[in-house]
Amino acid sequence: MGYVLVVQTMDDRHSSDVADALLSSVAHVSLYRRRYRYLYAVLRCRHFSPVYHGRLQQLWFDGHYAEAEAVRQRQLSAVDKYRIRRRNPPPNTIWDGEGTVYCFKVSASRKQWRRLHRARGHVPPLLQMAEHGGGALLNSKHETDQTVHTYHHECAHQND
Repeated sequence: MGYVLVVQTMDDRHSSDVADALLSSVAHVSLYRRRYRYLYAVLRCRHFSPVYHGRLQQLWFDGHYAEAEAVRQRQLSAVDKYRIRRRNPPPNTIWDGEGTVYCFKVSASRKQWRRLHRARGHVPPLLQMAEHGGGALLNSKHETDQTVHTYHHECAHQND
């Protein structure tokens, strides 16, 4: 905890960026040396700048993954890592509270495509999409089929 005390006294004299950079380095070294409790203490000791949040969150999770691998004496699967992330969310000092969404976001061009598709009852040609400011339509054939199926399903219910 010596580094933490130095950084806490350093805040008065130096910028917060220097303190964040120093503590970030200390956290990296702690993970490398497998001093997980010290790593967690460093990450909890002060509120870091949002610039460092992504890297420090990854250190937080890497520390928990390494601890779990040592206990289980095997590599973790994706499900194991997901459960660890759920069980050990990062502290507020390195996290702004915004959750991670594990799905695809609907782009503006896809919304535009759906709106035109519903209004006209067919898929508009690329030139019409370009006139309306649309970009790439859909990422894959699966998404196209799924959207067309959804549209036909909605149309069938509207006609009833």
